[in-house]
Amino acid sequence: MKFKATFARLFNTRSIGGVVNHALAVNSMFRRRLSEKIYKQQGAATFAEEYQTVRFDVGRHTGKSHLIAQRATPNDAVVVMNEFEREYLRGLGCRSPIYNLQALAKAVPANPSLPLPKVIWVSSMDRNNPELERVIYDTFAANPDQTFIFLG
Repeated sequence: MKFKATFARLFNTRSIGGVVNHALAVNSMFRRRLSEKIYKQQGAATFAEEYQTVRFDVGRHTGKSHLIAQRATPNDAVVVMNEFEREYLRGLGCRSPIYNLQALAKAVPANPSLPLPKVIWVSSMDRNNPELERVIYDTFAANPDQTFIFLG
């Protein structure tokens, strides 16, 4: 409870969802100032990694899975680390397509038939595995209007 109270004071909100809203607003303001030239120079995957990603490492049992289930729309994508987590999110009522990262990693190069989501929610990403993280960008990054939200 002390953790949530600290964030509530810091961001003037009472939930992790409010914290996410603030961070996304800041990221959006920042991205509007970038030129399209930067996007073209870097390419979609690198641009997504550098400018379109918002990360939250807030620990266990803080409401991350519930946030994804509530906020992710059918036009978004959710990436999880294993089948257990995929089934857990389905059980919470997640309406988005849910992709198992291990399965995506085996399918690289990216499947061009995958839909292009506006928001890509990534649950419990292991920061010690940059190769798997890169699979997410290579699979989904397609335009400068997307947002990648990593919750760990």
